[in-house]
Amino acid sequence: MGLAVVRAVLSRGAEVTAVGRSAERLERVASELGVKTIAADVTREDEVRQLYETVGSFDHLVVTAASNPPYQTIRELDLDAARQTIDAKLVAALLLSKYAARQINEQGSITFTAGIAAERPLPTGFLVAAVNGSLFSLAYGLAIALAPVRVNAISPGWVDTPLLETILGAKKTTTHELRNEIPPGKQTLGGMKDYLSSVKAKKVEGRKERGEKKRSKLRGDVERGRNVPDKSIEHERGYFQSLAEE
Repeated sequence: MGLAVVRAVLSRGAEVTAVGRSAERLERVASELGVKTIAADVTREDEVRQLYETVGSFDHLVVTAASNPPYQTIRELDLDAARQTIDAKLVAALLLSKYAARQINEQGSITFTAGIAAERPLPTGFLVAAVNGSLFSLAYGLAIALAPVRVNAISPGWVDTPLLETILGAKKTTTHELRNEIPPGKQTLGGMKDYLSSVKAKKVEGRKERGEKKRSKLRGDVERGRNVPDKSIEHERGYFQSLAEE
């Protein structure tokens, strides 16, 4: 996911710094794409602090950090593995936001990567559902706390990556066979337009499928220039998509 985001924003002329835990993988990224890279474990506060000292001021932060989550029944839950998942997605997002808040430009944005499990968890995916759901709530709170910086969470649906192989195992054969589970337009490294919309939007509109009164209030908040937490859930297709107004 992270590499695809880097390619997408590079193609639009952005200056990019790619961050990851694997120095070896980052070397390949730097060689292939010619971008600056920094090796850091974003679950460790000392490394996150050093990361931002190196980066300096910036405009946009896109967070795709994750781990291989434990898909187990609640009776078999491995608490150490669960904590690794919580650290990789939620704690990392908190740390990155803490230090980003000190030097991100006022017209910038922070974009988290949640996941379809928040809305449509597998029977053994309750932990992933909880962590992804927490990123939506974090985006709500930070959108208010960090205004006028925009904060969004993106859920691109099922994406054909090595992590998908880990999650589905033998059930994962081809992306084509997953299309009944993937919302239209999301079969490829989908959601890339959502990342780009989140980064470039000047105003963000929150929308729910139900609740016309609530929808109107959110729309009014946008028109008045307030920073509105953005969560758009289409329940029939079970995915989150941020909507941007140019």
